[in-house]
Amino acid sequence: MGSGKSSVGQYMARRCDTAFIDLDSYIESAENLTIPEIFSQKGEQYFRNCETDALKEIIDRDNSCYPLTVLALGGGTLTTPCNAVLIKEKTHCIYLKAGIETIAKNLRNGVSNRPMLHGYIDSEENLRRRIGQLLSERESIYSQCAETNVVTDGKDIAGIASEIIDYISANLARDFR
Repeated sequence: MGSGKSSVGQYMARRCDTAFIDLDSYIESAENLTIPEIFSQKGEQYFRNCETDALKEIIDRDNSCYPLTVLALGGGTLTTPCNAVLIKEKTHCIYLKAGIETIAKNLRNGVSNRPMLHGYIDSEENLRRRIGQLLSERESIYSQCAETNVVTDGKDIAGIASEIIDYISANLARDFR
């Protein structure tokens, strides 16, 4: 959350002339509710179930017109074990690794739309503490699922996207021929 997945993903998809899917937006469209509304009306477990269903649908569908689809996961997607397995086995996962300060800066204007941060937005100190807690809980699963990490601190969207595209060109191009 707040590492730049959606912004970088959109930029990459445009640059590579391919499809982009933001998993949270996909779920919002399917449910006709925002993520905060889903959390408040139906609960986190319902959302996580929707997330798993949407992920399976996206990965399993016929993407023959796009050799590469850029998919931005939600920050908690990989915390569901079956999602982590699916991502590890069926995708090329790249971890956009951001520090607490970068995440806090990126979330500053949209923190109220983040259910996992509710109750922590009363001060910058509490927000940073919660971000640190989530990173601590999720870091190992992010690293286990990712083929590579791209550190985003101090970098702009174009620079991050270029690093990822260079990685894909050097390491994964054979999978997309």
